[in-house]
Amino acid sequence: MTGRNDFEGHNTNRIYSLLNKSRVFDKFTIIPRVLELNDYFLDPGYLISAFHTIVINPGEKAQNLHHDDGYIQAPRPRRPFGAAIMAAFDAYTATNGATRIIPGSHLWDSERQGRPEDTIPAICPEGGVVYFISTLWHGGGANVSEKPRKSATVQYCQPYIRPIENQILAVDPRKLDEIDPRIVDMMGYKVMAPFMGYGKMRSSGMKV
Repeated sequence: MTGRNDFEGHNTNRIYSLLNKSRVFDKFTIIPRVLELNDYFLDPGYLISAFHTIVINPGEKAQNLHHDDGYIQAPRPRRPFGAAIMAAFDAYTATNGATRIIPGSHLWDSERQGRPEDTIPAICPEGGVVYFISTLWHGGGANVSEKPRKSATVQYCQPYIRPIENQILAVDPRKLDEIDPRIVDMMGYKVMAPFMGYGKMRSSGMKV
């Protein structure tokens, strides 16, 4: 589907609920080096907040700059409430819509706003991954090339934050046996110790 607003991009195609559609994409959610970074920046039990493909087509304009946990009204600077990757199916270049970032902006206070002139393109080879925490100002770049820029994004959030995409509703529960148990846990089917996210209680302990 194409975007429904300027933020999604009216000339950008996105496919949502990837975990419900194919096992082909699962590997992008559990890249070992990404999980190691998550283990550093996020609390144990972090969740998948959103997972979809993004194809920025020729002629698409630059996305509004933002940080991914901007909906959380907690003063900055602060610890991130999430992290994200962009998996490059095509090489990210300065002209084809590479995500534009503002280095150091994760340390800004709440008053400072990102400006396009402060950004640089996150150049990345085909098959590479761009990782950033949710307090970093960024936005999709304008595609002034002649070819689309294809990618996937996985966003993660702290285990006590409501995910952007509700994986329990988005993914048919009959498919859970096909999915890596680590991914199922990150979909929200695991309790954050000692009891966050439980479904019912037993005398022997908590149970989802």
